[in-house]
Amino acid sequence: LALTGCEQDDPIKDAAMGAEVTSTTLTSAAIKVISFDITEYAYTVSPKASATMPTADAVFANGTVKEMIDGEDVIALNNLTPETEYVAYVAGRVGSNYYPTVFELAFATKDIPVSMAATLVESATTAQTLTIELDVVKIKKYAYTIVKAAEAPETTPDAAVVFADGTAVDCTTGKYTIKFEELSPNTEYVVYIAGQEATTDELFADVLVVKATTG
Repeated sequence: LALTGCEQDDPIKDAAMGAEVTSTTLTSAAIKVISFDITEYAYTVSPKASATMPTADAVFANGTVKEMIDGEDVIALNNLTPETEYVAYVAGRVGSNYYPTVFELAFATKDIPVSMAATLVESATTAQTLTIELDVVKIKKYAYTIVKAAEAPETTPDAAVVFADGTAVDCTTGKYTIKFEELSPNTEYVVYIAGQEATTDELFADVLVVKATTG
């Protein structure tokens, strides 16, 4: 991280300041600020789509102001939106004199990962029914099959096989209920669930396996 100095013959001629984004998560980011002879700094953050380069006094007027001593400080930006491009602006001053550079820092929060999870709803299990709750993120279609455990294959079938042999359902990110009826009482079953990713159209790498026994 490089510091930029001010060579003007004024109260901040010896001041130096720098800023950089050091990390991002799904909903947060961290910015490191380094300064010498800066007494205060301020920052703002906004989505890139609506960001406009401000003046230093605008950053102080509209942003968050923090006292500064020589060295480093960390800005923690929280409650951001995943998969979004942002721009942060950082300005400094000594007394009423603004540092001549407003730092423009572009960054993006992390992408939400594709995921699938399946849970047996035990309270809904009867002698002839099984119910599974499916939670999917960035999945456009899922498919499922059910077989008696005694007839299940030795290895988990590929996603393509589940789609070919099972029931397919269009979906979006959210929760879904899969209910199996007219099953045999007191029988163990195996359910296989596969998914197709929304962003790539590829089949989700893992086939979910749920084992359950009717009442």
